[in-house]
Amino acid sequence: MCPCGSGKKYKKCCLLKENNNEIIEEAEEFSMTRGYGLFEGIKSEEEFLNLFQTKAKEEGIIYDKYLSKFKYVEETGYPVTYLDYLILEMLNVCGYVINEFNVLKKTEIEKILIKVLKEMKVVEKCIKDVIKESGREDIESILKEKMSLSDFGKNGLFDMFPKKLKKETMLNYFYGMISRPMISELPKALSEYMNKEKAAKIAGTVYLDILDYISNNCQTGCKNKCMKKMNENGYCVLCKMGELRLKCPKKDEISYEEIKASESDMQED
Repeated sequence: MCPCGSGKKYKKCCLLKENNNEIIEEAEEFSMTRGYGLFEGIKSEEEFLNLFQTKAKEEGIIYDKYLSKFKYVEETGYPVTYLDYLILEMLNVCGYVINEFNVLKKTEIEKILIKVLKEMKVVEKCIKDVIKESGREDIESILKEKMSLSDFGKNGLFDMFPKKLKKETMLNYFYGMISRPMISELPKALSEYMNKEKAAKIAGTVYLDILDYISNNCQTGCKNKCMKKMNENGYCVLCKMGELRLKCPKKDEISYEEIKASESDMQED
């Protein structure tokens, strides 16, 4: 159900609202003038990976600098899946872009990201409900399915999508859903620290960079691994994000029961 209290399903309510178009339009121009389009113009997987390898170490983009995996697990609990890994990556890209504006403390950014996380978990449930309602287990085939995006795209948001994300598939529909809180929840969270106009510009800039991130990292870099494995246990991949590690059940630092995983879920070091 939609968290706004309408009684409708999320995908039929706030996901489709059109009142965020101005945020995107303002941010598109603002992003170009301020140069925060981190991933725009990248033409090859090698170029993207080289940029990310450098930026990740220097700025903590795909590491958990702005919202740590420890705080993430504290907020969401176990089990954690590959989709959780994607969400945490996106939140840290979000944190990085917000930090570039130099208007908030790191502790304030973390509080904002936690609010966005809660909305993203609502969307995650919606995505998994769609998969469940299909009655099929082959997620990869579902993601490849062609579908009409007219209901989702009628508010113009798909006009802002990079070319790879405009293909009318379930995969891109889900990417559109999972990124939506960046313009639905993020502006509200930012408005607690600044005026609405500035909050809208920052949120819109974040959204555009998240779309570029999905297009270049998810579509080109890892070939949509997190979406394909969205229901698989992701404790090990989450553990490897950043420099510090989660407690390891193989070393008896934590039990398999506590993290809701099995030995077969664990990856080789």
